This record gives sequence, C-alpha cells and structure tokens, in this order.
Amino acid sequence: MKTHLDKKRSLWHLYSPNTSSTMLFHSQDIRPIERFTLLILDPLITALCLYVPLLLLTLPFHLLGLVNSFAFTKCCSFLFLATYLNKDIAHGQSLGKRILGYAVVNESNGRAPRKAICFLRNLTILVYLLELIYCFFSPNQKISDHLTKTKIIKTKKDTQPIRSFYRDMKTITYDNETREVIGLTVLLFVLTLFLK
Repeated sequence: MKTHLDKKRSLWHLYSPNTSSTMLFHSQDIRPIERFTLLILDPLITALCLYVPLLLLTLPFHLLGLVNSFAFTKCCSFLFLATYLNKDIAHGQSLGKRILGYAVVNESNGRAPRKAICFLRNLTILVYLLELIYCFFSPNQKISDHLTKTKIIKTKKDTQPIRSFYRDMKTITYDNETREVIGLTVLLFVLTLFLK
C-alpha cells in the first residue's frame, strides 16, 4: 500500500524533466493565448539568462579593440542563434518552458525528442512573426513541429528552473546525439561567417 509520500514521489517522477525516458504528463490541450505567451516569453527568458551573459563576456574584447565591429556583430549573431536553437536540448525544456510549465515531446510517444530535433524545430525563428500568427490555429504544434513530429505539452512548473536546467545540461554526455548538435552548431557558425 502506497503512502501519501510515495504517491507524491511517483507523481514527481512522472513530471520530472530529468528523466528523458519517462513519459511526460499531458493533461489538456494548450489554449492559443497560452501558446502565444510562451512564444513571447520563452525567447526573452533565454536571451536574459543565456544570451546576455555570453554577450557580456565577449563585450570587453570589442571595447578593448581586440575585435572590430564587423567581427563583434557576427559573434553576437552567432551567439544569439546558437543559444536560441539549442535552448530545448536539455530534455525538451528550455529555461522558459521550465518556468512556465511546458515541454517539447515526440508526437508518437510523449518522450523528449533527440537534441538535433530540438535544434531543427527552432529554425522557425527565421519566420517568427508567422509563428505568432500560426499559434492561434495550431497551439500545440508550431510550423516546424509538423515536420519534426513533435508538439508542446503542459508539464508541472519547475520550482527551481535554473538549478534543474544547468543540472540537466551538465548530465549531457558526448554521444551521437550531442555530436549531431555540435555539428549543426558548427555549420551555423560557418554560415554566420559567410553572411554579410
């Protein structure tokens, strides 16, 4: 017979973003306004918590004249795209999604998608305004979700999102999935270099 504490623990295991092999709880469809809010806040949270600190680390090189304005602009562009495209690789949950209580999962089995899939589905940043409109017609799936066979679901809001996010990032191992993402990020870097 399970105690109340045992039940609570098993529920947390069901919700836990740290277990990619565990099914994530999905209670109901996402309303369009909720998806719209997520599309606005998720990039902002990512920018404030990841992009801005990285930008501040590179800024002194520009201010000291070690990097010219052109190179600094390219560096900023790469850092922005790299942080945005990789924001969901920790078990399908960016920092913003953990705070707001959402996750990216495979459409077929409800589990966290491969890291490369998380990267590719975020390429629709290039048509961000279209995504904002499209979410009112398809709140559970953005345009790229239809191609990557993924969707957004509701999960339990993380009470310690920053700690859990960095803990999950530290547990990422150098496996085939990680190599795929590194390869895509390097390709992004090369493309950024050639963009005028």
